[in-house]
Amino acid sequence: MFTVCSQGLVHIRFNFLCGRHELDPAPLFRDLVRKHFHAKLKPPFNEEKRAEAGLPPDFYWPLAEETPGRDN
Repeated sequence: MFTVCSQGLVHIRFNFLCGRHELDPAPLFRDLVRKHFHAKLKPPFNEEKRAEAGLPPDFYWPLAEETPGRDN
């Protein structure tokens, strides 16, 4: 598992690469999670630490509201 610091760095790089390729990072993040993580994301989330890492709620909350195995 990444530390908050490295999560923040990964997220910054992800946003940078998305911007470079003119991609919206939030939907791309959710698509990647759906493709590679085959379980439901379960709250409660440590939103304070996620915010410190630069990961806004619109990246992960929609995933928590989905049913696993369904294309949403």
